[in-house]
Amino acid sequence: PEPSASPEPSRSPRPSAKPQPQPEEVLEIGEPEVPLAVLPEPEETVTLEEPEVPLALLPEPEEPQPEIVEEPTPLGELPQTGMTAAPAAGMTAVLAACAACLTLAGAALLRRREDEK
Repeated sequence: PEPSASPEPSRSPRPSAKPQPQPEEVLEIGEPEVPLAVLPEPEETVTLEEPEVPLALLPEPEEPQPEIVEEPTPLGELPQTGMTAAPAAGMTAVLAACAACLTLAGAALLRRREDEK
């Protein structure tokens, strides 16, 4: 059939009857039986003897090697727990003064630019 130039409305089909719920089937799945492997008994026991590991031959030194004596670590004036860093206080003050100078110089430059505009 060929399509028509203008579609013609037709009656809507009637809905089918509501399906009735079916009782659910309960499917019980049991634990599968897993066959255990049967290992054969060993016919004889084999004991492996571990030979000593061969060592490489070291060449004999021509001159006797000097003995290196370790000296104990020098325990100088190391900082202890709770000590304050008094020597660093001077450096902190210098850095704070430099930061203040740079801040003031930056503020002066900004004012000068605003005044020029």
